[in-house]
Order: sequence, then structure tokens, then C-alpha cells
Amino acid sequence: NREQRYNDPFDYLKHKNYNFSLGYKHKFSETSNLKFNASYTHDIIDYFSTEELSFLKSSDPIYNTYYLNADNEKTYICLDTLQRTFPLRFSHHTNTYQHYLDYTVQANTGSILHKILVGYYMMNAERTSYTGYNVGAGGDVDGPGLFAKIAFVNPVLNQGHLETKFSGAHLYNEMVNSLYVQDLLDIHPKIKGLLGLRADFYNMDYQKASIRNEFDEYDHSEKTTQNHFALTYRAGLVYQPINSLSLYGSYANYFRPNRRSYNPDFLYFDSEGQEMDFSGGSPFFKPQKGYQVEGGLKYTYNSMIQLNSSVFFIEKNNIIEYLGKNDEGTRMYGQIGVVASKGFDVEAIITPV
Repeated sequence: NREQRYNDPFDYLKHKNYNFSLGYKHKFSETSNLKFNASYTHDIIDYFSTEELSFLKSSDPIYNTYYLNADNEKTYICLDTLQRTFPLRFSHHTNTYQHYLDYTVQANTGSILHKILVGYYMMNAERTSYTGYNVGAGGDVDGPGLFAKIAFVNPVLNQGHLETKFSGAHLYNEMVNSLYVQDLLDIHPKIKGLLGLRADFYNMDYQKASIRNEFDEYDHSEKTTQNHFALTYRAGLVYQPINSLSLYGSYANYFRPNRRSYNPDFLYFDSEGQEMDFSGGSPFFKPQKGYQVEGGLKYTYNSMIQLNSSVFFIEKNNIIEYLGKNDEGTRMYGQIGVVASKGFDVEAIITPV
């Protein structure tokens, strides 16, 4: 019965979010403007759920039903009883501040009109993820209802009280500072262009800590730090030979920092298949980089028919993939070399009169 719940009736998800924002605009002239926007967010997610539900299994023939594994060995399974095998407890506390300052101005160079945007962006995010993953007697989740077994049909959900607490925390501090400039060019009544340049300064600190007395941190690990600088750009051109037809082409590259934190219980491999060493707080995986080239057209006929078509090529570098588990059951992650994709799309929209 897909409508039947088997989790503890006291499972919960609580979410609190507070947002504050501030904006300011100033007009110097008809062609010159300044705009400032700032925002602050305080966000708390508090979660507990007896998520993992498992049928009882045994290698001994104590149940009537069995299945065969890959080695053709029998595993006996009880299909009338479920067990709550792993309750999940965590809480995320995040404080985020960000602002941007934009200045726009129009200017001419000969017959070309420039609409120029110059700006600065800053973002700081502090996040602490509290975890209660030590399950068992005296652990983060304990009580008479721990690992309760319930009937598959007509279950009694309340199997006893559960107490929870936190024993660990993951602390993140992320800072981004960006400078950018963009120029929209009115080159000709039939030709428009776009040029853009952006510089990103990225920093992230991460460390683990132990928790006592609800949220009291102690025994901090060595801090892992990432620092990156990236210069990205984009360019585009639109040609409109007639009012109903537009042809365009664009090129852009991108940068995406890797926010995955190092876990000593996992194995990590580079693009050459060699195991990676992150001792001494060294940077983690390389940031993801890539570029995209696209071209296409847009055609309209009497406001009744609209045709859009494009072709594209995308290349991504330093993609992180989960590689499975080794023979000892350790999770493995790898940063593969290059992933490329290419394709096209065609869309026709017909609007009857």
C-alpha cells in the first residue's frame, strides 16, 4: 500500500527563514544610473526521520521467502515485518549576506551606441550543519523505539519514545567577490552585439567539530581552505536582415567552484586515476570550468507562427562523479577529465487567430 506510512509519528521537518533586503537607486542623468541592492537571510532547517525501512533478512532458513544473489546464494527475507534501521537527525543553520552595486551609462563611439554596465558583487555565507548520526545506546538517537519492528499490514506506528542530540558539526564559510563589466552595442539598425567580462575571487573555509550541550562546539579539526581566481567572458551578435527574422551567435566560458568538503572516510581520484592526497589542508578538487558555443535563428510570420531553432556545443572540465564502492565498501569519487555535449533544438509555436 503506497499510501501507508511506516515511519515514526513524531518525525518532523521544521523550517525557519528570515529575509531582509535594502535597495537604493540614484539617477545622475537620462543616460547614467546607480543601483545598490543588499539582502540578508537567516535560515534554519531542523530534521528528524526514521528514514531507512528494511525487511528482515537472514542467511539461515528462518523465513519462508528467499531470493538469490549474484553468487546464486539464498537470502531469506520476511515480507510481513519492517524494521526502522537508521533514523536520520541533522540541522542546517545558514546566514547569508549579499549585495551588488551597478553603474550604467550610455556613450557613443562614432555611429555605435554603447550601453555600459559596471558592477561589484559580494556574497558571504556561513553555514553550520549539525549531525546526529551516531545511533545506538548512549548515542545521538536512543530510546525504547530505536530499531523498532512494525507489521507491514496495519502497523502500530508508535513503538516508543526516541531521544535525539547532536555530536558533530560541519562548518563552512564561503566568500565571493566579483567585478564585472558589460557592453551592449547598437552597431547598426540590423546588428546588435554584446561583450562581457567578469573577475571572481572565491574563498571557502571548511572544518569539522564535535558538539556537546546541544550546540556547543569543541575539538575542531584542521581547517581546509580553497582560494580561486577566475576570469570569464562572453560575446554575442544578433543580425536582423528583415523584421521577422533574427540570426544570432554566442560564446561564453564559465567557472564553478567545487563546494564538496573532504571526508577522510572516502577515497578520491584525479583524472589520471591516481588517488588524491588532501593532507595539510590543501585545496580540494579543481573548480569546474568550461565553455559554450551556440547559434540559431528566430522567425515570426504574421504573429501566428513563431519558429525557434539553435545548435550548440558545450564542454565541461573537472566534473566530479561518484565511482561506487571498492571491495572494502569505501565510497570513491573521481574528477573526470572532459565531458562534451552537442545538439540542436527546433521549436514551432502556432497561435490561431
